[in-house]
Amino acid sequence: MANLLEKASIILTPTAYDDGKVLAIKPSEAPYGDFDFTRNSSATRVNAQGLVEDVQILSSNLVQNGDFSEEGVQEVSNGSFSQEGVEEITNGDFSSDTGWTKAIGTTISGGKLNITANSTNDRTYQNAGIVQGKYYKVDFEVSNYVGGTLSVLMGGTSTSNIGNITANGIYSFYQECDGANSFFYFKCNLLDASIDNVSVKEVGQDWVLIEDVSIGNNVATFLDGGTNPNTRLGQNNILTSGKTYKVTFEITRYVSGQVQVLIGGGAAISINTTEVGTYTVYALSDGNNFTIKRNGGVPNFDFDVTNISIKEVGQNWSVEDYGAVSASAVITPNTEGVKLEKTVSADWRSSFLVQPFSYTIGSKYKVTFKLKNGNLPSGGNVYVRALYDSSSHSIVNNLTLTNDWVEYTYYYTADSNSLDISFGNVDWQNAGVGEYFYIDDISILEITDDTNLPRINYEGFSYDGSGNIIPNSGCGAWLFENQSTNLITQSELFSQWNKSYAMVITSNNAISPDGTQNASLLTANATNQFIYLSSNASANSTISLYIKRKTGTGDIELSNNGGSSYTALSVTDEWSRVQVTFAASTSQTVIKINTSGDEIYLWGVQLEALSYATSYIPTEGTIKTRNQDLCTNGGDVSLINSSEGVLYAEIAALSDDLTLRSISLSDGSTNNVVTIRYRTNSNRIQVVVFSGGVLQFSNSFDVTNILDFNKVAISYNQSNFNYWVNGVKRANSTSGNTPIGLNELSFDDGDSGLKYFGSTKALGVWKEALTDAELRSLTYPTPTAATFDLDFNTIATDFTFTRNSEATFVNAQGLIQSTNEIGAEEITNGDFATDSNWAKQAGWTISGGTANANMILGGNGNIFQNALVVGKTYELTFTVSNYVQGNIRNVSQASNLWTEYNSNGTFTERFVANNANLFMNADANASTQLSIDNVSVKEYITETNTPRLDYSTGAEAFLLEPERRNLIQYSESFTSWNGYQATSNTTTSPSGNSVSFLDFEDARMFPTITILNNTEYTSSIYLKANKVADVKIRNVRPGDELITLTTEWVRYEVTATSTSTTTNTLLIDARFAQGLGASGLEIALYGAQIEQGSYATSYIPNNGEANGVTRNQELCYDATPVINSEEGVLYAEIKPNAIENLQRWISLSDGSNNNKIAIAFLNHPSELKVAGEIRSGGVTQAFMANNFGAVSLAYLKVAVRYKENDFALWINGVEVATDTSGNVPIGLSELNFTRGDVSQTFFGNTKGLKYYPKALADVELQDLTTI
Repeated sequence: MANLLEKASIILTPTAYDDGKVLAIKPSEAPYGDFDFTRNSSATRVNAQGLVEDVQILSSNLVQNGDFSEEGVQEVSNGSFSQEGVEEITNGDFSSDTGWTKAIGTTISGGKLNITANSTNDRTYQNAGIVQGKYYKVDFEVSNYVGGTLSVLMGGTSTSNIGNITANGIYSFYQECDGANSFFYFKCNLLDASIDNVSVKEVGQDWVLIEDVSIGNNVATFLDGGTNPNTRLGQNNILTSGKTYKVTFEITRYVSGQVQVLIGGGAAISINTTEVGTYTVYALSDGNNFTIKRNGGVPNFDFDVTNISIKEVGQNWSVEDYGAVSASAVITPNTEGVKLEKTVSADWRSSFLVQPFSYTIGSKYKVTFKLKNGNLPSGGNVYVRALYDSSSHSIVNNLTLTNDWVEYTYYYTADSNSLDISFGNVDWQNAGVGEYFYIDDISILEITDDTNLPRINYEGFSYDGSGNIIPNSGCGAWLFENQSTNLITQSELFSQWNKSYAMVITSNNAISPDGTQNASLLTANATNQFIYLSSNASANSTISLYIKRKTGTGDIELSNNGGSSYTALSVTDEWSRVQVTFAASTSQTVIKINTSGDEIYLWGVQLEALSYATSYIPTEGTIKTRNQDLCTNGGDVSLINSSEGVLYAEIAALSDDLTLRSISLSDGSTNNVVTIRYRTNSNRIQVVVFSGGVLQFSNSFDVTNILDFNKVAISYNQSNFNYWVNGVKRANSTSGNTPIGLNELSFDDGDSGLKYFGSTKALGVWKEALTDAELRSLTYPTPTAATFDLDFNTIATDFTFTRNSEATFVNAQGLIQSTNEIGAEEITNGDFATDSNWAKQAGWTISGGTANANMILGGNGNIFQNALVVGKTYELTFTVSNYVQGNIRNVSQASNLWTEYNSNGTFTERFVANNANLFMNADANASTQLSIDNVSVKEYITETNTPRLDYSTGAEAFLLEPERRNLIQYSESFTSWNGYQATSNTTTSPSGNSVSFLDFEDARMFPTITILNNTEYTSSIYLKANKVADVKIRNVRPGDELITLTTEWVRYEVTATSTSTTTNTLLIDARFAQGLGASGLEIALYGAQIEQGSYATSYIPNNGEANGVTRNQELCYDATPVINSEEGVLYAEIKPNAIENLQRWISLSDGSNNNKIAIAFLNHPSELKVAGEIRSGGVTQAFMANNFGAVSLAYLKVAVRYKENDFALWINGVEVATDTSGNVPIGLSELNFTRGDVSQTFFGNTKGLKYYPKALADVELQDLTTI
């Protein structure tokens, strides 16, 4: 696509404009491809934040710090008390015998200061340059301690002793130097020890500490039992008098006391510090210093303070008094906005919050702000001005505040005396000290008088979890509209409408779609309450309005004829614009709330003499007209090639109103023109080419919806015209001439007729005819991101998944694996590499890398190792070799579960330990002679609800199956089968273990199983032969089936209906008399299974359960991706387990079968039928199916597209069925492997499952579903 853009000569996207100009992004230098634009009226658009706004607003917010959130630089240094100074000690590691004055008996050697106990209070010291009154961190290490005590002195004064240390260790202290000199001392009292790694560094830099405050461990500690008011710390000359500051600090340890702060030097501010936490205070500084102190009036203080921060706030704002030299009020930033509070009683002075800035004389400004009362009597009397000390410059007077935030919007035209934005309470002329109110979110936007500004309109926004628009998530497009008039004279001020007796209208009650608090609340205090306004319009007029439900669930209705008839509106708890077109003329607009107590928000009502709604036109007492948008005369002769080229547009119509709307390359007439246009037929887009006034090429295509964006291109070249829509070539002609003299690009038919009104995301011109591949790429629909894409790693968290039993699957290595997990190896020396770790009873030896049993001479029979936990389940694997006779068995479990092994091979079993030892028992009674090796025991951890990722179909897929029971008691041990005869040959089983080949020369084998009569069963088993041979396999009499064995493992299955209750099921017959088998035939068996049902499911191991082992049904439902009930696509790449006479579903639903989008395999005993179904309100809206007949099962890529009156079923790249009539479901909320209500579960393999919140185009569905 990037290469295509480089080739283009003109590209127009919704990017930039000037007054009277729509600017192309290419070419970026002369000759420009820009368009002329006119409208000559104001207009609204939806901006990138999702708000309805006047397009004439040009500026960003001209107010600085209008939300009062700005904070200045950090004024405090070392507020965390973590700063450390330079090292004050010389030779603290005692690497040399220098720098220290040593006491008698003290030496420096071996990198240590070594002290011998020979006197009391001896001192070793150095002049460290420490300073009286400063705090230091002291670190050192004591070793080789024998006896005595060690203390530290700072400055030589005995009161600063640290320690009385009497043990080895690493020590760290914080201490003030309170002595008069600069020396650091070790004082030794009969000490016998060594000292090393001495460090002294200043801490608490920049802080002044006064009485009972200490610094250490990154905190300042206030501790005293008295009421000394002078306990404090602070920093000097860091503030500016008259500025407002935000002070925060953290109490990390609290016992008692209260904190005060002084910002400047005046009155202390008491803070109710009663617990550990972070505290904040705002204050106006009356000096330069900062102090934090204990409240002297609260005795017994004991707490730690840290993380002190001071930052200026309220920047760009000041407080001024009307007609006074000094202010009599202060501002205090709050958690929201700022508090303006009277601090000085002044009978004649009003105080204002002021920010100066430069207005442009004569310009119009939009002023927005929020106010909330604090404690002004009766809500105060607030003025907003453009010059604080001039009443003639009031923007608004006499605002009475409430106890809730209210947003206000006003418009103001500046003159030569407009110098600031200011807020004040005029009643403060008589106010008392302490009265205040709150201000927040102040905004001033300049509004131009230009009326020829093009509009970039946004739609397609994303929403957060609360249903709010995510700003800048929508897509912009040029919006060109025809002229229209709002015939409603009061589109927002509903207090000017008439109302019924019990309807209450509250103006400015909520934030409207334009982002200001100017939406009205309508409350019905009785049934069938309404508002109405006389408003006349001809037939086919449209009423539109923005509406949002506050409370209730009753119907909201709209009438255009004074209430003679009503149309119900769709109203949710989010703002939406609803529109109704009336065939009859409109005389009176009525909005009715049917249920008493219901409340709605209302804003922006519009009545137009059109069959559809256009962008909102605000009115304030009279009707208002927005003129048509005209965009013409783009391009240049040098940018357009008449001989060949491409005209491309991504466009959406305003309405399917059956009116011709054109975009063209032309010579300024309709004689030579290449045109893309909407036709007079519903949803039809046409391309036409004229040369010399003669039609050369014309073709039309009906898109799904012309209100959606469609990508259209026409490529023209001599005798070669191609028409592409949404990635698909719709027409081609190999005859015809190209136009002559093309020199302009316009949103009309070439001579100012058939003007284009609609939305345009892109418009492009190429001077060469592009290839089909390029045209496909150019017109390919903009990709829609799936909001759900099956992630095999998160199935258990995305869905509610249950099975509550073990299950097996084929892993990536092609081996059968259990969902249960295997723990770490518990056995040591399981390969018998040494004669260790094992306890051996008589008859056992370890040599040659094996453990050898010889019970001919008698013995107790056990070799064992302590490796188990009683009650846990383990998996045991071991290898038998050198087998002569007897049996080996694991006797670490209940005796009735012992399995005897009497051949060479590798064997695996699972068991529950009833002993802490693993006992491998060689049967002495059978004179056992054999060897064992590679003994492994690992915990077998049950994971009954682990989803299965299965590779049995050749690719990774999510496997879901119904409940089944394996009736074979021993599915991997065949010693009890009739005709069993082992050989000495082995092979690796499908689970990776060693199994024996069995002798099948002229033989047969079968178990005897009790089954139900006249019941369908499926038998399955893995078989591998030592040579190719024919055998018969029987499920239930008389269900014999001839199969050809190979030298690879193959799972064979046979389905039949039983004719008795006991039969030789799963018989394997290789008898010569039946014409079967082969000389020397050996067959390895694994995974025998007999289950009720018409097909074999995944292998269910059974290690001795007489009644069989059950794998429960799997359920997978209730994933909750973002789902769009109005349109979308459900896609799956799936293969059913079998063709069966049952239905299997995957669905989007509301949790029921009433509203759903579903993919289904339909019930049929022998044919594969696939369907897509859409249900809304319990009624089937579309049922689309395709019968593949009796086919072999394979993966299918299936997609169901849904949109009102537009449903399609795609399978493997082909649209197999459509339905063009029907409603979409309501309230889709979950994705299920069921029909929607946890029934008719899907059973099969799923390689992919996706959901798209948009109805994809045909070409996208073709690509998505093509195998």
